[in-house]
Amino acid sequence: MKACVPDLALAELQRAQSALAARWPALLTAVITPREMAMLDRFEPTPAGGEAAQARRRLGTLGEVLAQALTMPWLLAMGIALPELEGAASSYESARRAARVGASGSRSASCFRITN
Repeated sequence: MKACVPDLALAELQRAQSALAARWPALLTAVITPREMAMLDRFEPTPAGGEAAQARRRLGTLGEVLAQALTMPWLLAMGIALPELEGAASSYESARRAARVGASGSRSASCFRITN
């Protein structure tokens, strides 16, 4: 397993950003630190209330794209979907909590581990 050197990690995240932008131009991404990237995406509620399944499928698809772009191990976590700017901040914090749970080795439906 490769060490997560900040310059290499930053280059990895920039490659991941490019891959995500190529697939989903409307997806907003920002590198927060050399080891953390935030993604903000529009989430449409489903008429039948299948949002949780829709979110898990989206997380899996994002994980597949990122697995091709990343060579170091990463953890992809998803926060709760809340409306408006205040909701985005809460969603981000929720994703960070999910990532901490996932990094601890606990199983979570909100996390996707990438271990190339």
